Amino acid sequence: MASEGKSGRPQKAGDAKPGLKKPARRGNQSGGLRGMFNLDAEQSARLLIVGAVALVVIIALGFLVFGYWYSVVRPRNRTVLQVGDTSISYSAMKRRMSYEFLLNTTYQSEQGYRVLPEAAFQLLLNELTEITQAGPKLGISVDDAEFNKKLHGKLVLPESADQRSFADALRTALDKSGLSESEYRLLARAELFNEKITEKFTADAPAVTLQAKVGVIATQNEEEAKQAIQRINAGEDFSAVARAVSKEPDVQTTGGIKDYGPKGSLNAIYDDYAFTADIGSLSSPLTSGEDSGTGAYYVVRVIDRSDQPVSDSQKSAIVARQLRDWLTDTQEEMQSNGTFKRDWDQQSQNDALSAVLVDATAKLAEQQKKKQADQRKAEEVRQTTVAQLTASPAAASTPAPDATAAPSTPDQGQSASPAAPAQPVAPGSNGQ
Repeated sequence: MASEGKSGRPQKAGDAKPGLKKPARRGNQSGGLRGMFNLDAEQSARLLIVGAVALVVIIALGFLVFGYWYSVVRPRNRTVLQVGDTSISYSAMKRRMSYEFLLNTTYQSEQGYRVLPEAAFQLLLNELTEITQAGPKLGISVDDAEFNKKLHGKLVLPESADQRSFADALRTALDKSGLSESEYRLLARAELFNEKITEKFTADAPAVTLQAKVGVIATQNEEEAKQAIQRINAGEDFSAVARAVSKEPDVQTTGGIKDYGPKGSLNAIYDDYAFTADIGSLSSPLTSGEDSGTGAYYVVRVIDRSDQPVSDSQKSAIVARQLRDWLTDTQEEMQSNGTFKRDWDQQSQNDALSAVLVDATAKLAEQQKKKQADQRKAEEVRQTTVAQLTASPAAASTPAPDATAAPSTPDQGQSASPAAPAQPVAPGSNGQ
């Protein structure tokens, strides 16, 4: 029978005996790591060091993640060009740079690819300017039917092509260009606006306009230009000095004389001089301000300036100049009123160019490899065809006429077939 305690309840076998105290709990419930893990001083120090290292690693990873987001992820969607309600992102600008690099061999040289970021930016700015400003400033618009015709033409499709053919052609064009569908459509729309603006300027071009006739000596450096000026001032004939000094390829024929040309059709270095200097004046050495190599310095004499009829080739130069001037003036106005915004700094250009060159150069190598493979295949087909013709010439399949046989008379009611042409005789065979 179980014994009872003072409380009157039966005492269980597991209960502590009366008069004995329960052992005290070790450690403090509210103690730190040392109390929780019962660590000595050395172990606590090690744990603190490990925690500190882990914290440093976490902070470093945080910086790496932030740096990747800031330098890679964030710029992708950052707007670098905005014209009106249309925005061009950093990623879209990179795709356009890659498109221009693969399309235009000018950008595939060391000097060419250095100007690619600014050139691609200017192309997009010009296109958006034409699309958004041709209507309010020039009264030019593009309707859906015109755009649909342009887009089908760009895809080399008839307008009657079904939806599946159109989708397949568009997908092929996008894969080849590297542009998104919206970017490709924007490019097609810009081309259509450019065509209509050019048509308007061409129709409005004057039949007669002021033109300048000049003599030009192109030299390799400033010292040669100064020596040419001294010889002319000393009394030597301009054309004689030009033939002796100038680096232009046709100087021996022309003597350096450039026939009448409207403003904008002459070399940009001396175009302004030709239309502002006094007739008969001789220029000091003119240059672009850059070391452009052969022909970097010019000596110019204004021979005449007067109204002259405009030829077809001159009309193209006039229209091109008018379009450039219109774009420049319009973009300056857009920038002043906040319609045009630019965020395309040098660092962004350098980063984009580096990425584009890596990707586009690989694509260029792939295209070259495919081109060479196609050429080899075409050559193999040609050689096979030649071999087949050589092995089975047409002459072998056509029996030679029997000279002794009497000519056959066609049956009544049937037309006589024309005689087969005589086979050519190989040289030196004497007909045998």
